[in-house]
Amino acid sequence: MYADDHQLYTTGKDTTLMNVELNEAIGTVTQWYKDNALIGNKDKFKIMTHPGRMEEVRTTIDGHEILPTDELRLLGLEIDNKLSFSSHIQSICKKAIRKIGVLSRLKKFNSI
Repeated sequence: MYADDHQLYTTGKDTTLMNVELNEAIGTVTQWYKDNALIGNKDKFKIMTHPGRMEEVRTTIDGHEILPTDELRLLGLEIDNKLSFSSHIQSICKKAIRKIGVLSRLKKFNSI
């Protein structure tokens, strides 16, 4: 069984302290996973920070380095590190355009 869709948060101006807090929380969550016979999907683990601090926050889980990202998907929303929803809106527009294209082709097919 896999554990999925869990988020850990820390905030502050001192990245060293944030790394310590984040690593403590990761240790707690990792132990909880083990105690409950769950496996975290490390390939899905991500860290998102303020744009200027991407390289300052680093952590590992069971020897697997978690790399920072500037964008992630959370509960169906695409959010970037500027807390902008522009990529989410673009994604929704692309889906809508594809559906409109399918409907347009179906309309032409049905009118023959």
